Amino acid sequence: MRLRHFNPHHQKNSLFFKVLVAVGAVMAISLILAGGIMVTKAILPSETEFEGAKTVQKEIEPQKQKRKVITKNVQKRSSSLVKRINVVQPQQINTPQVTISLPTGMGGEGTDGIGLSDFSGLTNLANLKIDLPEMDIFGAKAKSDRVFIVLEASPFMMSEDMGAFESYNIVKDEIKKLVKMLPPACVFNVMATDHWFSEARNMCFPTLVPATAANKETFDRWITAINKNYGNFGYHSFVGGTQYQLKFPHPPNPTDQHNKITVNGEEQNFRFNWDTTQAVIRDRYKVYQAAIEQGAGAVWILTSKWHGPHEYFMPLTEDQIRRNTEDWERALKKAEREGKHVRTKEDWDNWQKAIKPYCDKAKEWLEKENARRRSKGIPQRVCLDYRVLALELKMKVPDCEGIPADHFRPLPKFKTYNTQSLLACYEPILKKTYDERKLPRPTVNIILLLTRKEEWNTKKNAVPKSWAFRNGKGTVRILRGGKPISEYEKEEKEMASKMAKAEK
Repeated sequence: MRLRHFNPHHQKNSLFFKVLVAVGAVMAISLILAGGIMVTKAILPSETEFEGAKTVQKEIEPQKQKRKVITKNVQKRSSSLVKRINVVQPQQINTPQVTISLPTGMGGEGTDGIGLSDFSGLTNLANLKIDLPEMDIFGAKAKSDRVFIVLEASPFMMSEDMGAFESYNIVKDEIKKLVKMLPPACVFNVMATDHWFSEARNMCFPTLVPATAANKETFDRWITAINKNYGNFGYHSFVGGTQYQLKFPHPPNPTDQHNKITVNGEEQNFRFNWDTTQAVIRDRYKVYQAAIEQGAGAVWILTSKWHGPHEYFMPLTEDQIRRNTEDWERALKKAEREGKHVRTKEDWDNWQKAIKPYCDKAKEWLEKENARRRSKGIPQRVCLDYRVLALELKMKVPDCEGIPADHFRPLPKFKTYNTQSLLACYEPILKKTYDERKLPRPTVNIILLLTRKEEWNTKKNAVPKSWAFRNGKGTVRILRGGKPISEYEKEEKEMASKMAKAEK
């Protein structure tokens, strides 16, 4: 019997294998993705966890606000400083002439003080809302934190007709009063000038200084020494201070020019300065220039005279100087042919020796006279020239031999400045000192000290008034000197006469 093995044949199923492969692939991909997500979360945490950035922002913001507040406060302070410096110029109000009566002993007719006449009107400062002091010297007012005062100290300011030292001391006291009231926030300076002895511009300080107690004390000592007594006056009374040298060229003038000419065989260098008035005019405008070079906002110039620009000579051209020299030389040669003696240096030296005894006698007389005045309470006399005093005392003072060489010098035809052309000379100074520093240009007040007898009218007043008005609408004040010495003498004689009659 034959055995048969059972060996069944299975049919292949391809769908099963495909499903199995697909499921395996899906599972593998799922595992890979799941692993990647876990790695990513482990390495890169979520951005919402960066809370530190918000904290920093909260800390920085207040600092920014603080800086803004500080900056704003600084800007406010800066603005207030600018307003303090940039003072609005006062407006001019035309008013009729007035006379200001000062207290007893400080002016007016019949007193020993100084009277004041006003030709320029008053200054209206009521509408200025500025925290600055209002300053006043004999009615001339101004407001500024930069103050500059010029006081003429020439000997003729203490003349017999001016009221001598008593009147001059009143002027000094008025300046002292103004300086004393200045707050420390202000700066100031005072200058004394002398147009008699030399070209002097003696400043209390080299430049504007704060109005501190120490600086005020220094100023008080300095001004007290000026024209203290009849033996110490003018340039010689300046104690301390510094001689101010101009920083800019002054307007050209013939007094700066000269020409060489031969006189008696000797070559001499003559300046175009035969007219001493022209030198004084130049020096007074140098005083004005010194004031604006200081950068002051309020300026007071107290002087005995103010010349107009039309009196300020322009310099000569080189051709004019040459022709003037040739004409002068011809005139001198003609004088020699005519037998005229032109004065030499030897003549001058001999004359100085000859007049010395007369000058000594005049000086001796003055010392006795002032001793008599002191005993009677009369202001002492200032003597500028003992030779002139000797002539006044009827002494026969000899004349100098010869004719001065300048006597033969032809007078050139000078051109003069006008207000516009002279102001143009100072324009570079004003631009440099004020405009570039953004400071308002100065207000210049002119105070003229005149004798009681000197004639003054609106026409004469127009000269200084025009210059003051063109400089910040400044004003002009006229001071009349104190009681003339002649009135003291008259009163003394009347008193003696009354006493003589009473004794009879």
